[in-house]
Order: sequence, then structure tokens, then C-alpha cells
Amino acid sequence: MLIGLDIGGTKVEGVIVSPHDAQVVHRLRIDTPKTGYIEFLAAVKEVID
Repeated sequence: MLIGLDIGGTKVEGVIVSPHDAQVVHRLRIDTPKTGYIEFLAAVKEVID
């Protein structure tokens, strides 16, 4: 499995991709919190978990 993480100003998104056929196996997208650094890190952790 290949893992991708996109951290931006509007979203935090993670994907798991099959290395055999490049198909997305799982995707999770969360709006980037604007309330503070701790909330931002919590969103990144949620996507990774």
C-alpha cells in the first residue's frame, strides 16, 4: 500500500493507494481547522489514524 497526505489551508486529506493498479483504496478528507495549532495537529492525526 502507498500512503499520501495532503495538508493545505482548506483541507487535510489522506489516501491509501494500491501499488498494483494505482486504485484509491481509502480516502479521508477533513476541513483544516482555523482555531489553532493543537486543533490542526488533531486533524492531521485523525487522518493518519
